[in-house]
Amino acid sequence: MVEGVQVKTLFTADQRQVLREATYGADAAARAEANRVWDGVIAYIAAEAQESPPFQGLRRHPGTKGFAITAHNVRQMPGHMTVVLAPAHKDYRGVLAHTVRGRPAVVLYGVLQGPFHTQYLDIRIKGPGYRKDFVHEYVHYLDELRNPTAQAVGIQGDRAQRAGDRAAYLRTPVEFNAWFQGTAQEIEDAVDRELSDIRAKAAHPVRRKFAIKMLGNLREHFATFQNFLTWVERLSADTPDVFGHLKGTKWERKWLKRMHGLYKGLRAEVRATGLEAG
Repeated sequence: MVEGVQVKTLFTADQRQVLREATYGADAAARAEANRVWDGVIAYIAAEAQESPPFQGLRRHPGTKGFAITAHNVRQMPGHMTVVLAPAHKDYRGVLAHTVRGRPAVVLYGVLQGPFHTQYLDIRIKGPGYRKDFVHEYVHYLDELRNPTAQAVGIQGDRAQRAGDRAAYLRTPVEFNAWFQGTAQEIEDAVDRELSDIRAKAAHPVRRKFAIKMLGNLREHFATFQNFLTWVERLSADTPDVFGHLKGTKWERKWLKRMHGLYKGLRAEVRATGLEAG
């Protein structure tokens, strides 16, 4: 943590202890905090899209040729944070940067179609990939809140990445945590979309049988932990690469342990969805 930065406390002492234990509940709590902020950003962009002319309230960020959003715009956001929506970058999808005053800034690349480009911004920002990337970077921020050394460890990981040592990069604690949480968000989003689609189809008598079949297929993914892992590898384009660099190390065991917690939590949600009757 950069000296002199006033940090807003997001969690109680008991909640911080839960987060340190890295259980399913801890992981879910961190993602929920990130999603609360990201939902606020989406709502702000949606409101700007309705203005006449639209998006005139957005503040330009010259360094990225994008737009900067602060707690002045989004009440859910920590007061010292900035979220920057930027055009695509050749190397990064997102970064957690720090201003000269040490204030954190989550930069998401690719949300804009071009420099200061606002066309379809309110639609593009809803893409599930941007939520995943935001969760990844916000988890870096939460790690810095909990552990003053996290920023230095993150810099070591970045150096390894730039040097071409992706395995060393992914095996740093902060990157491991952020990649897991981003992947978990991607999986949760996929399950939520599937269950939402199933419930919508089940509401129509003609489509109800198809909804029951869809639910059966989804439950099959959760029949065993191995089924779940196989499904995740197909679902998440990043997973084969990330998990491949963890194999044969303690990080593989840590990944599987946390993934098993996610599996059990989502399995309970899928099992609780019942459409057979009626």
